[in-house]
Order: sequence, then structure tokens, then C-alpha cells
Amino acid sequence: KIVAAINDTNDEVMKYEGKYITAMFFSSSNGYTENVEDYFDSSALPYLRSVDCHWDLSIDPTNSRSKTFTKQELKEKFNCQDLNFNIIAYKKSGRVATLSVDGKNYSGRQVREILGLSSSCFTIEYVNNNYVFTTKGSGHGVGMSQYGAQGMALEGSNYKEILNHYYTGIEIVNN
Repeated sequence: KIVAAINDTNDEVMKYEGKYITAMFFSSSNGYTENVEDYFDSSALPYLRSVDCHWDLSIDPTNSRSKTFTKQELKEKFNCQDLNFNIIAYKKSGRVATLSVDGKNYSGRQVREILGLSSSCFTIEYVNNNYVFTTKGSGHGVGMSQYGAQGMALEGSNYKEILNHYYTGIEIVNN
């Protein structure tokens, strides 16, 4: 299969308006991919837009993950005295845009990186004197979901249909 895929796509490239694209990908999503500028410090790119990716929710066996922290661990990680969590805003994709911790604002990406979470789509619960962060998806969410691509392939989509779904408005051309 691998050799056939290589031979079938030999010299093919993805371009947007005649320029090579940045073909970002990640493991799985929360059901939607993310606009590039909503995760990375980047300008908007017309081919890296949020798209439906419902396949991830059923095909990724570890789509939902939980990580538990004590109050003391979180105070140390956020360098604060009081744990006053407040999710201020969500992105259109359902990921956390802004979380306030003890009056200081953090982006969902910052929280993901500080706590080592699988994604920036998370909820917070206080259970048995601990904070439980439950995530959906794995990775930054920009570009093509690997599990989503597998889900599309299992439904009969070919590689061009999959790539055109995840990379909006691209051309697949011979180089």
C-alpha cells in the first residue's frame, strides 16, 4: 500500500494560488479543525481554515483524556496564590480561547503547554479535592487530522478528496 501510494502521488504537490502550502497536520480533533491564526502567531491563511472533522470523535479511541492536578501543583504551574479558574471565552471551534487563573489571562494554547494537555479543547472539574482537566482531541488542531483522514478513507474518500477537505481551496498539481 505504501509503495503504491508513493507511486500514485509521485511529483504531486499542494498549492494555493500557485504557491506551495504549509501542510500542517495533527492527531485528532474535538470535531472541528482550527483556523491557523487562532492557534499559532500567524496571519490567516485561506487554506488552513476550521472544517468539520466529526470522524475523530468516533474513530480515535483516546479522543477524550483526563489529567488530574492537586491545588498545590496548579498553584506552582501558574505561579499564583489562589486558584480562581474562569474560562472567559471559547473559539468557534470549541477550544478554549482564554482562561483566567487568579486574575491573569492565559490562552488555551498556553494552558495546554503549561499543563501538558493533549489539546486546548478542555473542561475543568473539581473532584475529590483535585482539578480534573478533560480534553478532546490531540494536537494543535490546525490542518489535517490524521484520524479524521482515516475516517474519511474508511467511508470511501480518496486522497484528493481528503486533502481538499482539510486544505480549503488548494490545487493538487504535478510539480
